[in-house]
Amino acid sequence: MKKIILPTLLAGLVLTAGQTLADSTESSTDQILTTEVSSETEQELTSEEVTSETEQDLTTEETSTESLEVTTGTTSEEVEQPQTNNQNDDKDLITNLIANTLFKLAFDKAGGESLWVENGIDWMATDRADYTESYKQAIAWYNEQPKEELSLASGAVGYYLANGDSNKTVILAHGYRGSHSIMGPWAKMYYDLGYNVLTPDAQGITTGGKNYIDFGWNEKSNYVNWVNLVNEMNNQEGTILLSGVSMGAATVLMTAGEQLPENVIGVIADSAYTSLEDELNYIIENISTIIDMGSVKLQNKGGLDGLLDPEKLKEALPLVDEKVQTNLGFAMAEVSTVNQVQKATIPVGLIHNSDDTFIPQAFENTLFDNISATKYIYQSPVGNHIGGINMSYTDYVATVKNYIEFFEAGADAKLFSEPITQVVTFVDKDGNVLAEPQTFHGQPGESFEIVLPEIEGYELAGDYQTQYTFGEEQQDISIDIVYTELPEEPEESTPEESTDSSEETGDSSVEDLSSEDSSTEESTISSEETETSDSLDKGTVSSNNNNDSSLPQTGEVVGTSLAIVGSLFVFVAAFLNRKTLSKLVKK
Repeated sequence: MKKIILPTLLAGLVLTAGQTLADSTESSTDQILTTEVSSETEQELTSEEVTSETEQDLTTEETSTESLEVTTGTTSEEVEQPQTNNQNDDKDLITNLIANTLFKLAFDKAGGESLWVENGIDWMATDRADYTESYKQAIAWYNEQPKEELSLASGAVGYYLANGDSNKTVILAHGYRGSHSIMGPWAKMYYDLGYNVLTPDAQGITTGGKNYIDFGWNEKSNYVNWVNLVNEMNNQEGTILLSGVSMGAATVLMTAGEQLPENVIGVIADSAYTSLEDELNYIIENISTIIDMGSVKLQNKGGLDGLLDPEKLKEALPLVDEKVQTNLGFAMAEVSTVNQVQKATIPVGLIHNSDDTFIPQAFENTLFDNISATKYIYQSPVGNHIGGINMSYTDYVATVKNYIEFFEAGADAKLFSEPITQVVTFVDKDGNVLAEPQTFHGQPGESFEIVLPEIEGYELAGDYQTQYTFGEEQQDISIDIVYTELPEEPEESTPEESTDSSEETGDSSVEDLSSEDSSTEESTISSEETETSDSLDKGTVSSNNNNDSSLPQTGEVVGTSLAIVGSLFVFVAAFLNRKTLSKLVKK
């Protein structure tokens, strides 16, 4: 059987709703016809029983009229209500179908994957055009390495890459709809830093023969067990680092809120979301931007067009939540990374790209503000979603190494100080904000780069640098980038406008001429009508030899129009008289 793709499903939505409305309309029409026929029949039978006296006839006519009015009114109400109910039913049907599609896309591991692939998105792609050669080579390298397959009692599976005699292990969490096989760039980076690498596949939740993605909520328990398994393998020696990207970043941050052994030195999270509800709502509100700009790139975007209406998507969310509770065993509101990091007791290092269109940088700032433990954040201006390791590999590796150094230092505060926060605002000369401010966090002496936005109707007031360095201490000041308003360009007059201008200048003359023309035309028409009337009385039709004889003259048009109007009045009068006579005959 051919798989149902979104265009087919959405077309089915429209056809189903259309057929339902058509059936409803047909049914309503049948009701109207039946009621009217029945009403007329009853009236006729009643009228036949009435005597032929004039007063009784009049009474019967009044009664019939009232009866017809009452019957029609009742029929209208009876028909109107089913139509309203049918419209609500159709809306509910469409909302249900959208909810089913959303649930399948977001949570159904196998079924949703086929929908994504058929709409141009392969979450497991390893040869995307924007991947650098070193990125692709890292994926190939990792997949060629011999790895030991490990498993948990829950059935979860992970792949362990040993690194000689190292007693340091990183447990890597992959992103949404990914697997261990696409984690090569991160696995190789940690391997080169001297770590053993364990990369589990997200287990998800299996119910009713289907596997569902849990966005890290249940998976965090597996990661606690992976930590315990590594300690058993290494006889409780060595250190363990948790690291993840995207959904995997949220997973390891959620794990940080659980009770963990003391040898777990920290968490490095690249592009995590604050909560499942926040992420779904953000995607719904920005779906067109996300698809057009690029975190998720559709090859045939048209397939999802029917789902790009934020209002319809939001209406379907409560139904999606019901399906999540039924199939995954928790409500979407429970899946909160923020709540988990508030309980964290191990150091956390965050990584995010300020141009991320899939999980916004603002989410990372919220997470940073809510982490109860020692925390650090690095923000790169480029890379979009989890692309820092691909676009800025050197900076990315340097950041990870810095995190590991202060993680391993433990309580030695000399290696760590609170990040400096720098806000960049974009204002006019009066200080009015023109664009969304940019926020950066970093250590003293580190550099950061701002992106100067293009603001319609404004230009930069001067030459501004884009590279800055964090100062030695927190400062409650912002960097203001000033813009000046562009002057309005004068509209160039065109020859047509010049002509219009000259015409306006001669308005009074034109009005005088028009007045004269009007008087002349009225006089001419009046004269021609008089002549035509005289000619018609004499049985002749006058014609103007200077005009085409096939065209009607002014008098002919007036005469013909009057004849047509007169005929219509006669026809209507005859019709009404016939109706009256027909009623009298029946009576």
